[in-house]
Amino acid sequence: GELAAAEARAAWTRGLASAGQMLMCAAAVVGGLLIGGHEVAAGTLLARELAVLVLTPLALNEGFNDLIKGAQNLTRARSSLGRVLALLSAEPVGSGDREIGVDNGVRELVLDELAIGWPGGPVIVDGIGLTVAPGERVALTGPSGTGKTTLAATIMGLIPPRGGALTAPSGIGYLAQDAHIFATTIAENVRIGDRDATDGQVRAALDAAGLAAMSPDREVGEEGATLSGGEARRVAMARVLVGRDRDRLVILDEPTEHLDHDTAEALMDDVWAGVAGAGALVITHDPGLVAACDRETALRPVVVRT
Repeated sequence: GELAAAEARAAWTRGLASAGQMLMCAAAVVGGLLIGGHEVAAGTLLARELAVLVLTPLALNEGFNDLIKGAQNLTRARSSLGRVLALLSAEPVGSGDREIGVDNGVRELVLDELAIGWPGGPVIVDGIGLTVAPGERVALTGPSGTGKTTLAATIMGLIPPRGGALTAPSGIGYLAQDAHIFATTIAENVRIGDRDATDGQVRAALDAAGLAAMSPDREVGEEGATLSGGEARRVAMARVLVGRDRDRLVILDEPTEHLDHDTAEALMDDVWAGVAGAGALVITHDPGLVAACDRETALRPVVVRT
């Protein structure tokens, strides 16, 4: 990822700076020996003074190391600050009209003549009519780029509808096909689904996600480097399951994408068991997954006539 590339560039810079510093230190020591040795032989410099002359660059080398590290950290901190300030000054894209953690009493997803699209852009799809009742599985299909993930973002309240009406439960779980795995422990990755989850709840979510043998304290590495594709998807699934006590609707975004048949089948067996009782909106191109749903809704993009 970008972070790993940035760290690699920083390590390369640190290596060059350290090598240059060591060369200069060695040059200073050799120069001191040559010049000081000549002066000692001539009787104009004491031997102990020569020792001080030679050892001084070595002593200063430690101090210069700290200065170089400080300069590098300052550069990185200023770059990070710039990104944070840019994020803070960005315009919010969410509607800001939902309270997280407050049960609104809604149990069924209802879309009535809904129009969707990103703020400032064109309407991608309009006239969407859809209901997902508790315990019902509905497959959402359509070619890539037709607005399936945009619809998911709209349902979750991340972006406002562009028209029509939307009624959704207050608790919505989301299993993304590209869910990011952070360079920390399994437990902390799961707690993204519920930051207040206890150790017992994390363990239960991992068990339900088919990861009973995995330690919550295991470090996963950068972007989950130590996990297989199936394991990473199951960790993301555990994030959804750890908050299941408040989720009335679950959106599964291409849950079997890039997984082999056996891995995908085993994953979905655990997913269906874990989200039993909740409505499930399944975004997929997988015919087998469509067949496992109660019904299918296909999205069609808006046709712009010129």
